[in-house]
Amino acid sequence: MISLCLINRILFPKRLRINWVVLFCFLSIQHIFSQGTWLQKTNFPGPGRLSAFGFAIGNKGYVGTGWTGSLVYDDCWEYDPATNAWTQKANYAGGPMYFGMGFAIGNKGYAGIGYTGTNDFWEYDPVTNGWVQKASLPGTSRSTTGAFVINGKGYVATGYDGTSLQDLWQYDPSSNSWTAKAFFPPSGRNDIDRLPFVINNKAYLGMGLPNSTNDIWEYDAITDVWTQKANFPSTGRFGATGFSVCNYGYAGMGQAGSAQSDFYMYDPRATQQELQ
Repeated sequence: MISLCLINRILFPKRLRINWVVLFCFLSIQHIFSQGTWLQKTNFPGPGRLSAFGFAIGNKGYVGTGWTGSLVYDDCWEYDPATNAWTQKANYAGGPMYFGMGFAIGNKGYAGIGYTGTNDFWEYDPVTNGWVQKASLPGTSRSTTGAFVINGKGYVATGYDGTSLQDLWQYDPSSNSWTAKAFFPPSGRNDIDRLPFVINNKAYLGMGLPNSTNDIWEYDAITDVWTQKANFPSTGRFGATGFSVCNYGYAGMGQAGSAQSDFYMYDPRATQQELQ
């Protein structure tokens, strides 16, 4: 089936295409949630926390671990939007953790590589509700890594082990193995863990610590090459959040002297003049 995003590219001129796609992607949300307002759902039933991992498998979301500033957790919860209900699942088998990573490949979830003192890495199967330990990430133990998935393989980038790290690793679930890839080119970086997004099998990440920069870099998994792209058009920061919808990236918020609320769309195909 041809995607509606592709149909839009065929039928509409570029200048009209951008606004139309953004409108379409959010049309159903606006219709259901009364023109773009937020609808409160069932509160997370565990203790309040930050720095939890999260991933989605099928039509359900999973959240686990995290900390309060003093207490660290190892619990894991499943959210079902169809019933608006949370169900506690098997605890994360790596033990209490925070500032870890999470992603899903196929029908399995993966989490680990946080503040635990190790680089252990675990696979979650929602059918068996069980965790199985997988090959640990090579290199030093770390936290606040950037994580993303391209073509059925997981990637873990940079992080913090007392200093900001620069390495990139690819995880292949079929062989349960890690492969070193091209280093993040500018320098060591950390606290970019919530920013990475993927568009057309290319990953985008940047900003972060130690210098609260605003640079953005594209990673091509096929060529294993990093390319610098247009800078984030606002103040450099760390702790920003990003995601992609209909081949557009979205990023914002984070910390830049104070907590920020600005939010921007990134089009990898357009020049800045075309977006204005």
